[in-house]
Amino acid sequence: MLPATFDEYLKKKKISPEKYRQSPEYESFAREFELLGPYAFDQRKKFFINQRRREYPLNDEPANAKSLAV
Repeated sequence: MLPATFDEYLKKKKISPEKYRQSPEYESFAREFELLGPYAFDQRKKFFINQRRREYPLNDEPANAKSLAV
């Protein structure tokens, strides 16, 4: 099932919508998501989304914490 809203899309991509709203590009990305839809937006912004996942993680756990846990 495809995400219906930009916030749902961000959560699916493991990006915190609350933290990301503070970004200056949030509004323009949200508008583009509404115009393009989730699939086309993902294809067009994949590189940017991967960067934002590191900058605005959905939880405060470091990205490599799972690999460190034994």
